[in-house]
Amino acid sequence: VITKRYDGMAREYKIKPAADPAHAVFNALETAKRLIEEGKWLVDVMDVESLERIKDLQLLSTKKVIYVINSDEGDLGKEPPIAGGVRISARLEEEIGGLAEDEQKEYMQELGVTKSGLSILITKAYETLGLITFLTAGPKEVRAWTIYKGTLAPQAAGVIHTDFERGFIAAEVVDWKALVDAGGWTAAKSKGLIKTIGKTEEIKDGMVVEFRFSV
Repeated sequence: VITKRYDGMAREYKIKPAADPAHAVFNALETAKRLIEEGKWLVDVMDVESLERIKDLQLLSTKKVIYVINSDEGDLGKEPPIAGGVRISARLEEEIGGLAEDEQKEYMQELGVTKSGLSILITKAYETLGLITFLTAGPKEVRAWTIYKGTLAPQAAGVIHTDFERGFIAAEVVDWKALVDAGGWTAAKSKGLIKTIGKTEEIKDGMVVEFRFSV
């Protein structure tokens, strides 16, 4: 895939003006081609900007990897044989999946397991992809929203609705555990736990958010 794109661009980019983005794309392709020929995994050795320039190629080696080791139940507490890997017992997950929630907790306690393999894998996937979760809460429901770590408040609001981002004024935020411990939004506000943040501040993992906007 790289060679085909590289050969195609090699004939074209030279006639482009120096400021044309095609030059940066071709340089990234040239680097990727050399690294692939050296047997390198691109996501481990190329910078983020270069990877972004060739992302439309959907190269396997630009993807981040999670190593999941299917293990016996007795080995779940041991260090994985691969750095950064996670141990999961497929047999245990199948058994847990057929139980009610309270039975799942009881069964895992008997085995000395604190989290299901699925929960561990989801957490690992979020860490690997740089994702976090914020929450919105109302009388009828609580909802979780997934964003990239470092997302600013207006862009986080846009995940819910584009109007929220377009008319963003501010966001009132509180850590979910502090909110639960306080006994609700009103109680948390009276204790000074609610913080107001603006357009240049990030939404953090586990925040409960109430956006203020005007369209």
